[in-house]
Amino acid sequence: MTNGEPFYEGQIGDHRDQTSSVQAILDLYGPTNLLTILDQSSIHVYKVRAPALALLLGGDVGAVPDLARQASPVHQVDHTDPPLLIIHGDQDLQVPINQSHELIGAYESHGLRATFEVVHGGGHGGMNSPVFLDEMNAFLSALFR
Repeated sequence: MTNGEPFYEGQIGDHRDQTSSVQAILDLYGPTNLLTILDQSSIHVYKVRAPALALLLGGDVGAVPDLARQASPVHQVDHTDPPLLIIHGDQDLQVPINQSHELIGAYESHGLRATFEVVHGGGHGGMNSPVFLDEMNAFLSALFR
């Protein structure tokens, strides 16, 4: 199902006259590729993340690569995807910044609108400062004037 054709469009909910299509994405230091995240993780994070992914997927990533691919946003990007703003710290120890680089690359390969804000010296979290809130507001305001 593509963003342009939501499966339940107009069939459920209280606001059936409103589109359920995603109109914009704000990605704050999010995992995007379950097939590569373990290789990008530090040993400490790997020891926590590998069992968590196995629980999520019902098996080790290597044993269920098709399911890991289906659960990875980077593998779902297509020409119908909405504009994207990613904010990610380059010192994030929880989610490697390469996860965001992969998603931006997928967007660029489809010629989609995407903005990638690297927070130099930034870790995981802390993007609720006025600077980042203003940037997110500006991104959304430009789309929905």
